[in-house]
Amino acid sequence: MIASVIFLLRDKFFSLIGSDFPFDLLPLFAVLLVVEGVMRILRDNTLEAMAMQRWLQVIISIKGGLIVAALVYLKQHQMATAQDLLLVEIMAALVSLLLATVIVSGLLRQIGEMQSEWSQPSWRQIRKVAFNNYGSGIVEYLYSPSFLLVVLSRVQTAEALAGLGFVLRLTDIIRNYLPGMMLFGVVRSRMIGAYASNQNYGELGGWAGFVFKISVLTLVPIFGIIFVYGSEVLVFAGGKQYAEFNMVFSSLCCWLAFRLHRMILGTVCNAIELTQVWVRASLVSVLVLPLMYFFLYEQLGVWFVVIALFANELIVNVLVVAGMRRRGYVWDIGWGWIAKVVVILTLACLPAYLVKGEGTPLLIAGIVLLNLLLLVGLLAFQVFDKNDRTFVNRGLGRNVFKVS
Repeated sequence: MIASVIFLLRDKFFSLIGSDFPFDLLPLFAVLLVVEGVMRILRDNTLEAMAMQRWLQVIISIKGGLIVAALVYLKQHQMATAQDLLLVEIMAALVSLLLATVIVSGLLRQIGEMQSEWSQPSWRQIRKVAFNNYGSGIVEYLYSPSFLLVVLSRVQTAEALAGLGFVLRLTDIIRNYLPGMMLFGVVRSRMIGAYASNQNYGELGGWAGFVFKISVLTLVPIFGIIFVYGSEVLVFAGGKQYAEFNMVFSSLCCWLAFRLHRMILGTVCNAIELTQVWVRASLVSVLVLPLMYFFLYEQLGVWFVVIALFANELIVNVLVVAGMRRRGYVWDIGWGWIAKVVVILTLACLPAYLVKGEGTPLLIAGIVLLNLLLLVGLLAFQVFDKNDRTFVNRGLGRNVFKVS
């Protein structure tokens, strides 16, 4: 449906964003949108809900391997046009869709009879959850980095957009490969399933707080490195032209903490069926974007994207937590350990900044010193406690830590 609307209104759509677009590629984009969308429903949503992350990773790996092999072939035959690249993406998505269909079908046949105490939700309940999630998803897209970059392209130079796009991509990579987010992918379906079974909000909130804590603790060393050595990291990763975006990079890494909190909070809202609170908070956050666009758009430059991202996360997180508390759901992420982490990070960054200098040896020495100080501080303040070790053992299904 979205692909059809974009195709029919292509002239008005692309005149609004002020960009030249190769309209001959639009049919391929529409096909890719449909195939990739259906594939992700089966691969990401369905397999994750069935706690089959290993098959999800297999499909992702196969898709990545196909794309790499196709790119190597195109390079050897000098065929790397935009149309060729789109065809590669479509073929890889089609293969992934077929694999996901076969795997999901096989897994469904293995499922036994449903438990007698389980009752299927009504279509009204399903429509309500789907509508609220879809509505909040549309609002969330308005605050996505890709959309904000398109908006910013009307007043910013190509060099500024390239630098901002580069650090946004690095931030996205950091988020996707945080150990805490990998753990979240494993336990998310179990969290919802357990709550649906026992209606124990205390356990659900405990899991949510634990996953957020692990995500933040694994983000802290990365943030410290980027805060102190951001310019050096950007030069190493992309070149000297990106060194000036170090403060933007640091701010985006800080924004990740709010983003991770929102993702975990969204899972809890779906589990306790408070999606209406979520969509209302998302709609309120939309009001910020026009205000920023009309009053601060050109003055902020690339910081327009950063401030918009922060504003959206803060508004949604605060309003949703307030709505949950009004309905009797206490949301306690543990401010005590957060305060400890802030103090530890500050004390670790100061010595690392003092040894900062030019050259790889000093850079490596500073990073090692920073991480050692963080480790010592986290152990000394006992940030990772007994409850966290218990959750790790339960999440992995084995006794990694001894809990007395």
